[in-house]
Amino acid sequence: DIIEQKDREIKQRLYFILESIAINTRNIEATVFLVNRLEIEKDKDILVSILLRMGELYEPDHIDVSPIIKLTENKNSHIRRYAFEALTNSEYRVEEFLEAKLRVNQNNEDVAAILWALTFVGTSKSIVTIKKFLKSRKPAINGNASTTLAFISLRENIPLESINKELNFSMETLMIFESRISLLTRRPLFIT
Repeated sequence: DIIEQKDREIKQRLYFILESIAINTRNIEATVFLVNRLEIEKDKDILVSILLRMGELYEPDHIDVSPIIKLTENKNSHIRRYAFEALTNSEYRVEEFLEAKLRVNQNNEDVAAILWALTFVGTSKSIVTIKKFLKSRKPAINGNASTTLAFISLRENIPLESINKELNFSMETLMIFESRISLLTRRPLFIT
């Protein structure tokens, strides 16, 4: 009942508190509640505030993530961006979904957001599709493609020297990436 507040700021704070509890306790019921609220809420700022940290919430396969998937088609680019990232900690076939979106999407903001989301869940299956974006003239796109490929390569245990040669990252940068790989990996396989 308290979530039915009319005051947007109060509502955003309540969702933030609920997400914090869900993240810290790994409470599946809270996660289900938040996913379901995506179908009810209509205000773009409220939707963004719900989606913002949803990528940190584990979504097992029994949770219906269709409300998140639906928001990847929203007309608001901020909502789409956070919806792509919100899927990155679910058992839904996220990598396949994101790669398929990447193959057909012409919107530069979406492409950058999808590449960023693949940084969390990408594997060698996505490399060929991602490599096509290294040639982009848009820095946000080719930069995200390089970073995503570096993280996928690290996850796939490709030697740093090979990544350095292929993607032109300094060894120092790659070692920093390597130290952060656990923070930028969201898949059920890595949930403890």
